[in-house]
Amino acid sequence: MSQVSGRGSWRAVLRRIADAVLDQLPRSQVASGWRDTASQERPGWRERAAHLDADIVSSVDYRSCRRCGLAWVEQPYTDPLYQRCGLARAALAALRAEHPDLNWHTLGGHLT
Repeated sequence: MSQVSGRGSWRAVLRRIADAVLDQLPRSQVASGWRDTASQERPGWRERAAHLDADIVSSVDYRSCRRCGLAWVEQPYTDPLYQRCGLARAALAALRAEHPDLNWHTLGGHLT
């Protein structure tokens, strides 16, 4: 893999991760590319994040309710160095694949 800058090779790695997740891998493999933690901004919500070393390069907050069959996503973020690599789309695809019985919605607060 050629390296144009110090981050060039990482961008290619992240693109491959995003592509692999979008190819609908089995659940165990889909979940392995992401870390889920409690959201720092929304009590009761989770954050799905892609990490590069100690840095978060892409994340989205989500909340799901099996009882009502709804799930919500909010606060998508991708580091500017890794935008347009498909990470946010891959995170959402992984969530939908892990919870196929839920209807996913956005609260819309991420629009400027």
